[in-house]
Amino acid sequence: MSVFDQLFCLGRRRPGPARGATGDRDAGPNGAPAPLSETASRKKGSALLMALVVSLVASAIAASYLFRVEKSSQAMSDIVERRRTFYAIDGIGRIVIRKVQNYLLENTNPTTEELQEYVTFPDIDGYDLEQYDIASDGDAFVGLVPNGPFEGMYALMKPIALDIVARESGGEHSADVHLKVMLGHVSMFQFFVFGAGYTDIFPGPSMTVNPGRVHSNGDLCIGSNSTFKIETVTASGRILASDRRCRRYAGRGVYLWTGSKYVKMNSSNDSGCRNCAGSGMDWTAYAPSTWGPHVKDGELGVPDLRLPIVGTPNVQAGRNASGRKVSNADTTRLLVDPVLPSDPQDILDQKFAKKADIRIINGVWYINDGTWPGRPIWSDHPGSFTTTNEEGVEGAPQQVGQRDLAEDLDWPSVPRRFSYYEYDEENERLFIDHHGVISYGTIARVGGGKWKPGYWGAGGKNKRYWDVDGKKKYKFCNQCPDHDHCCGRHCKKQKYCHVSRALRAARDELCQYEDEGVWKPLQDIQYLQATRSGFIDYRVRHSSPSKGPILPVNFDLEEFAAAMRDTTPGELGSYFDGGEDFNGIVYITNTWPGSMDGLPNGYATLWPSQANVDDPAQVRSYNATMVQDALPFPLCSDDLGYLPGERRIGFSFPPSDGDPNNGFEPEFTIPSCDPSISPLGRPSAVRIINGANIPHDLFPIGLSIVTNLPAYVVGNFNTASNTRSIDSEPWMPVMIGADALSLLSNAWDDKNAPWNNTGSYSRRYASSTTYNFEFLGGTVETTDAGHYSGGIENYPRFLEKWSGRTATIHGSLVVGYASVYQYQRWKYGSPVYQAPTRRWSFDEHLKLLANQPPGAPRFSIHSVSRLNRIAVVRE
Repeated sequence: MSVFDQLFCLGRRRPGPARGATGDRDAGPNGAPAPLSETASRKKGSALLMALVVSLVASAIAASYLFRVEKSSQAMSDIVERRRTFYAIDGIGRIVIRKVQNYLLENTNPTTEELQEYVTFPDIDGYDLEQYDIASDGDAFVGLVPNGPFEGMYALMKPIALDIVARESGGEHSADVHLKVMLGHVSMFQFFVFGAGYTDIFPGPSMTVNPGRVHSNGDLCIGSNSTFKIETVTASGRILASDRRCRRYAGRGVYLWTGSKYVKMNSSNDSGCRNCAGSGMDWTAYAPSTWGPHVKDGELGVPDLRLPIVGTPNVQAGRNASGRKVSNADTTRLLVDPVLPSDPQDILDQKFAKKADIRIINGVWYINDGTWPGRPIWSDHPGSFTTTNEEGVEGAPQQVGQRDLAEDLDWPSVPRRFSYYEYDEENERLFIDHHGVISYGTIARVGGGKWKPGYWGAGGKNKRYWDVDGKKKYKFCNQCPDHDHCCGRHCKKQKYCHVSRALRAARDELCQYEDEGVWKPLQDIQYLQATRSGFIDYRVRHSSPSKGPILPVNFDLEEFAAAMRDTTPGELGSYFDGGEDFNGIVYITNTWPGSMDGLPNGYATLWPSQANVDDPAQVRSYNATMVQDALPFPLCSDDLGYLPGERRIGFSFPPSDGDPNNGFEPEFTIPSCDPSISPLGRPSAVRIINGANIPHDLFPIGLSIVTNLPAYVVGNFNTASNTRSIDSEPWMPVMIGADALSLLSNAWDDKNAPWNNTGSYSRRYASSTTYNFEFLGGTVETTDAGHYSGGIENYPRFLEKWSGRTATIHGSLVVGYASVYQYQRWKYGSPVYQAPTRRWSFDEHLKLLANQPPGAPRFSIHSVSRLNRIAVVRE
C-alpha cells in the first residue's frame, strides 16, 4: 500500500471498539457510553482525522528522509569502494614503479620484453588483474631531470609506459592507471651536502655553496652571522632560516639563488609562512614565485631519498648531542657496516663491505671471491692463527697466520708489500728490507709531506750512536725542549742520554748502534715500538678521558699504489693484474669484545682503554703512559704467543744494561691471542696517510676507502685531481666512509699529541691543507640550543689550532647517520681545536652520475610526463 493509499483509507469512517470500560468519558445507564451530540461527534471526528493526517505526513517525510539517507549511504559506500579500489590500484602502480627503479640499477636500458619478464604484476589480496602492460617508452639517456623536486639534476633516465586495470574480487569496482614517467637515479654525492635526517648549517664566517645542492631528509636549518649563500636547497621536511623552530637559534638568515640573483630567506619567509615577507602569499605560492626550482620542501612535494631496500636493517644506534639514543634503522649506516649473518640480499647489495674487492679485517687481507669475508692472501699474525668470528664479523673460522698462508698459497717468497710485520721465524725477528701498506700506531712526519711508522726512541747508557749529522756520539735520539733532532745542539754538553723520548721515523738509518765495530740499524724494534702507541683525540678525551688514546690502523696510499703495481707472485698486484681488475673499493675494520654489541638498535661497547694495558713480558718504554706494554691484536699468534717471561726474543739492538728505566729492554714476546694470557691493544680507528698524489692511471674509476670505525686523514689529500671545472683533468673521485672523520693538517705529528699529553693545543699548530674527496659519515645531532652538533661547518672534525690557516675542501659531504663510536659532543676551543678559514666547494665533476666514486649508492627519482588515473564502476 502506498503512502497516498494509506492517507485515503485513514479518511474513511469505520467502526471502533466499545470504550465504556476505558474511563475515556462519562458512562450512560448500565455502563453504556453516553451518547454524543451530532456536532460534538463531527468535531471529534474532524480533529482525529487531522491528527492522523499530520502524523501520516510526518511519517511520510521521515520515510522519505530515511529513503534519501539510505540512497546517500549507498552512494557514499560506493564512493568509498571506488576510492579504495583507486588507491589500491594506484598503490600497485607505485610498487611496479619501485620494482622498475630497482631493476634499472642492474639494467640501465631494459627492453619491453626484459621489463615484462622482470617486473611482474604484484599480487594484492582482494583484487583481480584485468590488464597489465609495461613497456619501454624509449632508450635510456643521461640528461637533466625535466621537472619535479630534483629538476635540473643530471640523472640516468629511462622512459617507461605503464597501464593497469584491476577489479575488486567479486565486486563491481575497478580502476585504471595510465602512466608515462621518466625513472632515474641520482647519487648521494651529487649533492654538496646530503643529510639523512635533521640537518643544520650555521657557518660563522661568510660562505658560498655555488655550485652545489643541499638536501635533507627532514628539516633543514640554515643561517649565518655573516653572508651565507646556497644555490639550490631541497628538504623533505621544512626549510627554516635560523628561527626558533630550529633546534638551535642562530644567525641572520641565508641567501638563496633564484636563477639570476640571491634573495634572502629569514624567519619571515621560510617554510610554513602564511604572509611570506608581507607578500600576502603563503609558502606554497611564495617559494616557487621567488626562487623557482631552487627552493623546495615537503609541502612542495620533496620526498625522502632512500636506499632501495625492503624492511629494517640490523644496525647499531648512535647518540645525539644530549647523549640520548638515536636509531640508525632509517639511515645509511648499513652502508659502512661489515657483513652480518642476518643480512638479506637487498642489504648485502648495498654494503661497501660486500662490494669491496679488498677487505682488511683484524690484520688479515681478503680478496672478494663472492663469499664473506673472502679468500685470505695476507696476515699480520705470525706463525699460525685461527679466526674466531669475533663479533660475528669474520665468518667461518679459517687458519690465516703467516705460516698458514705460506703453506696454503705456496708463496715463492714472503710478500713484502702488505704490511711492515713480516715475521722471520727462523731468525726470530721482523724483516727489515720491505715496505708496507699497513702499519699500526704512531707515525712520524719525515718531510716532503710524508709520514712513516714512528717510535718513541730510547737508548741505553754509554752506547755510541750515529746522530742525524752522521757523526758518532755518546748520545741517542734525544728530544730536546725546542726541537726533535737527535741530541740537538742544546744537548751537546751531555755525555750520553740517560733516557730519551724522541719520536723518530722507522727505517731511520742515521740512528744506529755499534756492535763490535759494526753499525746496525734499529728497524725491528722501531716497527714494534710504533705499534704500541698512537695519538690523543682531544674531542674524545674531553668527554671520555679513558677512550681518548687512539691506536690507529695506518693505511698508506703511496705504498698501496706501489703494492698494486707489484705483480710479483704473492704480492697484491698479482691478484689484480697490476690494478686492471680492481674495482676500486677497500674495506677496513677491526673488532674488539662488544664492538658490535647492541644489535639491533642498541649501543656498541667502546674500545678498551689502550694506555692501561700492562704485560711485563713486553718491550719496555721509559713512560708507561705514552705506550702500552702489549703488542696489538693483529700481531698476536696462536702458537708463537708465549706465556709471560718465556722464550723472549731478541732484537737487533744493544745489549741490556739491566735497567728498564733507561729505555727498552732488547727483548720481546709475541703475545698470545688469548686475552686471559696476554692483554692486547686493539686498533680503534683507521688513519689514511700519504694520499696527496693518488695515481689516476692506476685507479681510473676512482677509489673508495670505507670502515665502520672512526677515520682520520693526514695531510693534503687527492690534490693531484684538478677540481677547477666539470671537465678539468686529470681528476678522479676518492671517497671515504667512516663512523666519523677528522682532518689533520700537513703539520700534524704524533709527537704533539702523545697519549700522556693533557695540555692545550699550543703545540698542535696546523698548516693550510687541501682535501679533494667525498665523505659519508656520522654526526652527533643537535637537540637544542645548548647541545649543538657543530653543524655542517664542523662535520669534518679538527684537532689542531688552525688560526690563520685554510682548510680547503672540494667534494661532497653526506651526513648519513648518528655516530656509533665517536659520539662525543662537539667542543670548540682549547684543548680540542681552533677553526680554520673554510674554503669549501662542491666539485662539479660530481654533477655527472658517471663520475661517482666506486660503489656509490643511488637514490631513485622520477619525473611524470603523463598520468591518467580513473576509478569506475563496471557492471
